[in-house]
Parts: sequence; structure tokens; C-alpha cells
Amino acid sequence: MEDAALAERIVGHIRGLGIDLPVLVRSMQGRDEEALIEAGATVFPEGLESSLSFAGQLLIMLDIPPSRVEARLSAIRAEDYAPLRAFWQTRNGLARGGHPRNQGGSARLVRKAEKPNARGTSIVE
Repeated sequence: MEDAALAERIVGHIRGLGIDLPVLVRSMQGRDEEALIEAGATVFPEGLESSLSFAGQLLIMLDIPPSRVEARLSAIRAEDYAPLRAFWQTRNGLARGGHPRNQGGSARLVRKAEKPNARGTSIVE
């Protein structure tokens, strides 16, 4: 459900009726997770999970053993996606404590070394 306020009202209504059912709500950008959790929903962080799955597939394509990739992905999920949340907070101009970060500095372009296949290559700046 894309409208977090509506989802929160629905969850509140369900809980207000005394219905004890699990309610799963997807969160695209993670902005309203706390309110939804407080209302009694279980939140599925769709945007974070998509990013994590994408990274996992990329690591497997780079010949990282799937068992090692899955172990790391499971660890990140167990941490409630904390490494991804910290990354996105920093990218959106917030330091880890939620404070604005210094926007100075330089942009960097990262590209893979030129080879027909990414396997066995390293990332170079």
C-alpha cells in the first residue's frame, strides 16, 4: 500500500476492533515504518530488500560463493537492514544521528576495469 497514512488508519481500525491477526504492510522508502509498527503492523521494507537482493545477485555474478553471500545478506536482515539504512541516511544528507552532514567534498566516479567479463576483476577509480 503506497499511502502510509491510510495503511496506519487501517491497522489502527483492525487493532481497535480487537482483531488479533498479523498485518503485513510494505514500505517503499522507509519513511513511515515507525508509525506503522506502533500501530501494530509488521513492516516489509520493500525498497531495502530490493537493494539487498540486487547487491546479492551482483556478488554472486562476481563469483563470491553463494553461501557467503547469503550469510551476509542474512546478517544484514537480522540487523534490520542497519547498514543499508545508514548508507541511505548519509546519501540523503543525514549523518547517522539524523543530523545534516557536510555536503562538501568531491564526487567520485567508480567503474570496473575493462574486461569482457566482470569475474575476477577489481573495481578501479
